[in-house]
Amino acid sequence: MERNAMRWQATLVLAATVVTTASAHGSRVESAGSATQDAARETARETARETAREAAEEAAGETTGAALFSAEVTVERAVVNDQGAVIRDLPRSRYRIEQFAGGRNRMAMLPSTTGPRIGPLADPYAGMVVEFDPAGSGLRLLGADGRPLPGAPALPTSLAPPELGQGSEGFVTPVRDAKKRRGDLGRHFGRRAGSVRRLERYLDTRGARWQEVLVEPASALPVEVNVMQDGQLEEHHEFTYDETAPGQLVRTRTRSETRVPGTTGQRLVAMTTLVNVRVAGGVE
Repeated sequence: MERNAMRWQATLVLAATVVTTASAHGSRVESAGSATQDAARETARETARETAREAAEEAAGETTGAALFSAEVTVERAVVNDQGAVIRDLPRSRYRIEQFAGGRNRMAMLPSTTGPRIGPLADPYAGMVVEFDPAGSGLRLLGADGRPLPGAPALPTSLAPPELGQGSEGFVTPVRDAKKRRGDLGRHFGRRAGSVRRLERYLDTRGARWQEVLVEPASALPVEVNVMQDGQLEEHHEFTYDETAPGQLVRTRTRSETRVPGTTGQRLVAMTTLVNVRVAGGVE
């Protein structure tokens, strides 16, 4: 699951490269003139960017109402030791994900800090949009004004975060599909391996590696996943669901722990939380 975050980070790194290149080009072109003129132009540019960002946020708010699914997602990460104490906080990320008719999906980066919104200390990613349209332009990187970033190369669809490719399916599941989900579990894991804490337990053992999935009986949805390798816990995931719309269960919280290779018990902990969730057309 951390590979998904890495793929998203790769997209952001590419975005940062485009922005840095464009800024450097602009600086070279505008190098002539006095320091006072440069400062005045920079102030004007920052004001224009701020205005464009506010307009983009207003536009995003308007399109949210037309989206089939939308949510604001916060991902917080930290490295902890074998006692669970935090030894290093990692930058958090915030974005709005939306899915529209026809399969078009978009992720708009939100400010990840409470600091200034313009200037050198501003979040460089805030306002950027990654849009995925499988029937049209494919994967695109847009600025805060909703336009393609100058000089942005064509992005390979392999860089698309999984949430973009699957839309709401990565977060939303119908209540009525519990029977189908239980059948899928049986086909993949075989017969149920007893119960743990009133949860149905399924096991997949392959040599020295085994996977344990604990499932909530009524919904047939996984609430905990553990992966062991050579007797050592490699991954631990917990999931929380809420019926945000009638007949629709939304995975609103995920907590994941992944062992950091080459360390003595250190783990990467990631917490993904969804708020302001909207699902169009609840299923009774």
